[in-house]
Amino acid sequence: MQDVVDAYVWVGESFYPSLVDYVEETRRKGASRRVSPLLDLSKLTPGKSRMIFIHPKAYTESLMVPTQGCPKNLEKHGTEIPCIGAHWHYAAALGSTTDQHGMGLVGDLSYALPEQVEAPADCRPGLFLALPITHIEFENDGNPLPKSVVKASEAGFDVVVLDQEKNHEM
Repeated sequence: MQDVVDAYVWVGESFYPSLVDYVEETRRKGASRRVSPLLDLSKLTPGKSRMIFIHPKAYTESLMVPTQGCPKNLEKHGTEIPCIGAHWHYAAALGSTTDQHGMGLVGDLSYALPEQVEAPADCRPGLFLALPITHIEFENDGNPLPKSVVKASEAGFDVVVLDQEKNHEM
C-alpha cells in the first residue's frame, strides 16, 4: 500500500493574525492556496491527499475555552482536553481586526466572536485544519503547462487551467 502524501500549507500571520481569520474566510469562500508550479503534484493522491494548514500561533498547551468548553460540545474538550475553539476567544488579542461591535473582520467578511480574553503567552506554530484536495487550478500565462500540472492530471486530479480568455478542464 502506497503512503498518502499530504500538502502542508503555511498560513501567514501578516494576512491572518489569528487562525480564526483563515477558518472563517475558508468557511465562507472555500480554501485556495497558490503553490509553486515546480511542486511535484504527482506525489499527491486524488481523493486521499489533504492540505494540512499551519499557523504561526495555532498551538498552545492552554487551549481551554474560557466560558463554556468546546463549541462543538465534544466531551471534555475545552475544559479538560485542549480545544481549538478557544482561539475564537482570543482572536483580537492576536491581532485580528474587529469592528466597533466586536465582530471579527477579514477582507470583506465579518464573523461573530465571543467575549475576548488575553491570548496565552506560549502560542507557537501548529496544525489547525485539514481539508481534502478536490482539484488543481493553474493560472496559465500563455507558456506551455509545467510538467507538474501535466503530471497532476495524469495522476487523476481534475485540473482546471485558467486562461486570460477562458477556462478549460484537462
